[in-house]
Amino acid sequence: MKNILYLLLTLVLSHSLFSQSSTQPTFTYENFEDGIPQGLSATGGKLELDSKRIKDGTNSLKWNWVTNDTLVFNTPIGYHPQKPINTSGYDKNQLKNVHSNTNSTKTILEAPRGFFMWIYNEIPRNQSLIFQFGRGNKVDTHFDYNLDFKGWRTVYIHYDRGDMKGVPNESMDKLKIVAPAIGSGAFYIDVINTSMQMFARTKSPNPQLPHIQPHNRKSTNYASLIYEFSKFRANFQLEELNPELVKAMDDMADKADEFILPFYEREQLQKKPISDLVKEYDAYGIIREADEIYGKPLIKGNLIKGDFADSGMKNKEGVFDWREYGQLLLGISKRYQSITTPQDKATLERMFLDLVDYGIDQGFANGAGLGWIHHYSYEVREHAPAFFLMRNVLEENNRLEKITDLMKWMYSFNQVYREDMAYMVKGRVGNDADDAQGLIRPRLLSALIMKNSQEKVRDLRHYSSYLSNVSTAYVGALDEI
Repeated sequence: MKNILYLLLTLVLSHSLFSQSSTQPTFTYENFEDGIPQGLSATGGKLELDSKRIKDGTNSLKWNWVTNDTLVFNTPIGYHPQKPINTSGYDKNQLKNVHSNTNSTKTILEAPRGFFMWIYNEIPRNQSLIFQFGRGNKVDTHFDYNLDFKGWRTVYIHYDRGDMKGVPNESMDKLKIVAPAIGSGAFYIDVINTSMQMFARTKSPNPQLPHIQPHNRKSTNYASLIYEFSKFRANFQLEELNPELVKAMDDMADKADEFILPFYEREQLQKKPISDLVKEYDAYGIIREADEIYGKPLIKGNLIKGDFADSGMKNKEGVFDWREYGQLLLGISKRYQSITTPQDKATLERMFLDLVDYGIDQGFANGAGLGWIHHYSYEVREHAPAFFLMRNVLEENNRLEKITDLMKWMYSFNQVYREDMAYMVKGRVGNDADDAQGLIRPRLLSALIMKNSQEKVRDLRHYSSYLSNVSTAYVGALDEI
């Protein structure tokens, strides 16, 4: 009898373990800290580790690709449809960042599964990567990823929300990334998570993944609408510049300067040493080599405590958050405008430009996909005034236009071009509180930073009309500002 019971118990446990491993692999996260993993290879190119371009830890994977090359990763993908979970068994930070319902007394569905990766592209190309997921030689689901950018970008896409083509299968055990059919070069990859819980409300189309269907949440602080807003175009007529318009714009800029950096604060900073800012800057480890720039990882911190919480990723030293990056930019810009010592001003200018180029390279850039971010405006409020205070430095160093484009993307400036709708709902008028607190002022600076021109006058008039509209109207579903 004992032997029979033992046999039955063994069979039950074996079946349970087999079922669990076939549908929920224990490891779907790879950051290349222990070398190139088994099962990962390139059909034509060469794979190696790199310690300069990184987003997590100390290593990334460098894929030296050639024409028609394919990166192949034989590994259990780990996809499965949403399952019921009990919130009491999950970390509260994860629940807050990945689930809309954090009531620990209720059973809810886990966040839908998706694929995440950081990728660095050396040269913008009018080409695409093809991501394929399948079993053996069978491709179950796939998507294209546009390569018209330079720097770090995120790949953030759900399996079963209509954003990939095909039908995902729980037994998928192979990932293929197909390189362009023409050309050669290098891609850097850092962190692959083939089955990550993804906050559904943050899914958002972008220039790299334009086919993603945006979540229907109608707010600005979830990045799902940024790409749609970027397509809006001005409809006010251009006006001829005249001395009166130029003076009005210059007066506005002076008032903005005083608002950002009041006279009393200038006096306080005038004789303050810059050693504290130099120390903060040095911590980023920024290095220039010819036309390339390197530094420690810059990310939006909620990714670690939210989306990656179930993969074991922890906050690491030497990883910088968007908020502290913006605060350093603003600190440097204020000190630069306050001090008079030529040597210190030159040092601050170099540091500021280094940080600007480093941030763009790290993915704080025009057109970057922000799918894993929510309530992001609170993280980027300091960047706009910092850029504005340094507008002359940016113009003298041929960066003003690039920064203007970055600001208009990040702060969804083009939303002001359409007053017939709010958050893509026609006939709706208003602003939610997050938008009002985090984006209204940076949007103004996004237009005011432009060089005096007919386009600047038009954008300021658009902004003025838009602000008047949303600040005097109320819609029951939106917050008053």
